[in-house]
Amino acid sequence: MWITGLVALIVSALVWAKLKDLREVIGRQQARIDSLTKEISRMKDSHGDRVEESVSQPPEQVTEEPLPVNDQEQQPEVPEAKPAEAPVLLPASTGTKTEQARPADDEPKFPQTAASANSQKPSFSDTARSLLLYTDRQKWAKLEEKLGKQWTTWAGAVVLILSACFFVKYAFDHQWLGEPMRVILGAAAGLGVIAGGWSVLRRKMRALGQGLVGTGLAILYVSLYAAYGFYELLGQPAAFTLMALVTAGGVAFAVIHDAIAVSFLAVLGGFLTPILLSRGTDARDALFAYLLLLDLGVLAVAFFKRWRALDVLAFIGTWALFTGWYFKFRHAPTYSTAPTMLWLAAFYVVFLIQPFVYHLRLATPIVGERFFMAVSNAAGMFGLTYSVLHSEHKHILGFVTLGMSVAYLVLGSLTRKRLRQDERAVFGFIALSVMFLTIAIPIHLDFHGVTIAWAVKAPVLLYLAYKFSYFPVRAGVLIPLALAAGRIFTVHWPLHEEAFTPVLNQHFGTAFFVALAGGAYAFIHHWQRANSSTADRVLKILTGIASAFLSLIVMNVELWQWLDFSERDQAMRWACALLCTAGAAGFLAAGIKLRSVESRLSGFVALLAAGALVTWDYGLGIHDGYGLIFNGRFLAGLAIIAVILLCALVYRRYRELCRPDEKGMSIPLFGAGIILLVILSSFETWQLL
Repeated sequence: MWITGLVALIVSALVWAKLKDLREVIGRQQARIDSLTKEISRMKDSHGDRVEESVSQPPEQVTEEPLPVNDQEQQPEVPEAKPAEAPVLLPASTGTKTEQARPADDEPKFPQTAASANSQKPSFSDTARSLLLYTDRQKWAKLEEKLGKQWTTWAGAVVLILSACFFVKYAFDHQWLGEPMRVILGAAAGLGVIAGGWSVLRRKMRALGQGLVGTGLAILYVSLYAAYGFYELLGQPAAFTLMALVTAGGVAFAVIHDAIAVSFLAVLGGFLTPILLSRGTDARDALFAYLLLLDLGVLAVAFFKRWRALDVLAFIGTWALFTGWYFKFRHAPTYSTAPTMLWLAAFYVVFLIQPFVYHLRLATPIVGERFFMAVSNAAGMFGLTYSVLHSEHKHILGFVTLGMSVAYLVLGSLTRKRLRQDERAVFGFIALSVMFLTIAIPIHLDFHGVTIAWAVKAPVLLYLAYKFSYFPVRAGVLIPLALAAGRIFTVHWPLHEEAFTPVLNQHFGTAFFVALAGGAYAFIHHWQRANSSTADRVLKILTGIASAFLSLIVMNVELWQWLDFSERDQAMRWACALLCTAGAAGFLAAGIKLRSVESRLSGFVALLAAGALVTWDYGLGIHDGYGLIFNGRFLAGLAIIAVILLCALVYRRYRELCRPDEKGMSIPLFGAGIILLVILSSFETWQLL
């Protein structure tokens, strides 16, 4: 099942890349159509204005008094402005050009009306319609050509590669011929397909020729991998020398002929080979050495060409195969941590460089999608490293995270030297470096790494999305932040099940760190408010308030459980009520500072929670040694009333910052505070008596 999912994932990525290219082509064509339509509309308006002027011109302006003869001779002839009854003065001689140019019927010419002009020329709407139809035919003709020549060729090549793989597998299962003969026949078939593709290319059949050459390279990969990792006919040096030659040949051909199909089909066949030829045994070193060779070939292509589809294919294929191997054999007797980490580091370094090597070589600005691929690579590296090391080697995990931070810092320094004008890229690398430095600190403090990584990813990606002006990422990064918050209430809940040191423990640290990450997300939105949209402002408000409530909940739970385990249950309710009251005051201050009505209203929610806790405490009655007024619950009630009166004062003093429906809240709040003070004093004395 996971093989089917892998193939579906690869195909989805390829389809997405091709559709993106088609969208770009259609977008450019649509832009051309829009410019033509605007030009036609402008010409139509200009022509209509001229026709309207000629039609609306009164006759008196056309038939003016004739000028003297000398003046008429000096003026150029304008037949449209000439009176109809004025004869044309011609010389007496008959052989002049003027006489030859006159019509045979010798009838005078009259100015054309607007109706006659429009009847003789096609309308502008017809011209625009013809241009649009022509452009549509061109667009569909290109799409039909792409489907007929390229996509059909690619589909046939993939089928041929799969057929070769299944043939080798079937031949092995049924003991057809000898093992050397199978490899020889496979290699001969691959060379034959390459030769056929080369011959077709010489006949100017580009799509078919590239497809055949790529298919032949993939068949060679199948044969060599089978000879090395399947039949054990070749030693490691010989097998990888031959594979390196195949890779180098494919890279050279793809770069020279600008043939993405060749490299794509060869790499696709290369990644499908270990899946289709798998015998279910742990061939770690053979598999990963083979994958590393393929990735180095893709890296070599990326040095010369910016082919997104090829980069995505190599990235998805490598990490999918590594993840599949790890979760299948991590409990096998042959599993070892050190070689696994070395192979993982090798793949990480390849995909650390791959998205940026083309831009660094040519000193061209780095586009945003390259950073999102880099973040995906970093997330895959950290996730697998955490799974490998967190149970027994947590401190090594922290140092690996620090190493990733240093790697992005080095890339940022190199980018600053090569791309001095690309400040966004430099800031992007700095943001990634800071992200992993931030993750390393809680890992060394024994916090929960996965939750921390998800939480930190949100503000970092949000910063990059603002730098590259990409709203979908600004909204989408809420997903890892929400997952991190969800892990608090699922994986880490309850925070404590036995006595603990308050605040200085990994459970509280992890949960509070997630709340801080949410606050950082809201702060970046506020920092970049000049570049934000209405949707960004909504996300800022919702995330900021949710993060504040999350921190308030985590602190209350920490305080409640500590008092509970310390057998101080009398103080649990009023102590948490004081904490909620302090939170309400914080909401009020933020609401005035940021001019946020949402924050001010959130403060009343915190006050309601504090009031519920104090009411609960008063409902339990008094205990031995209870002192009038000088007790926790009465002080908590006084704090709640003080904050209510403070709200009344703020609403009265800062009326210009409030909405119209808030301006009348000062007097009701002041009255509510006085009434609650009377009620609190009455309950305090009544229970004691």
